[in-house]
This record gives sequence, structure tokens and C-alpha cells, in this order.
Amino acid sequence: MKGVVVGNTAVLVVTSGRNGAIAMGTAKLSNGKLRWRVVEEISAGSPEGDSPLILGNGSLARVP
Repeated sequence: MKGVVVGNTAVLVVTSGRNGAIAMGTAKLSNGKLRWRVVEEISAGSPEGDSPLILGNGSLARVP
């Protein structure tokens, strides 16, 4: 994972350890949650059609 941070948003390039697929997305800290969203698939993994297991969008939150 490589990226840059601007304010409370990170733009990240993530490589799947499963099949080598590469995706670019944003991670934003908002209201105590980290929200992730894939913006673009840069490179498909191999073999073609195999899931890279990179989350398309979602959020992480701390729970007591």
C-alpha cells in the first residue's frame, strides 16, 4: 500500500496479496469512522476473473 494524505483523506494504491490486482481508493476519517472507497481498478489480477479480495467500499469503527 502506498499513498498520500491531504487533510483527513488518504489516496491509496492497494495491491492484492491474493492475485496481484491493483486498485486506487480513498480512505477518509469522518465522525470517528474510517471510510474506504475504491475509485478505480488500475490493473486486474491473474488469473482473470479471480477475486482480488479488495473491499469496494465500507467503513471501520471503534466499538466499546
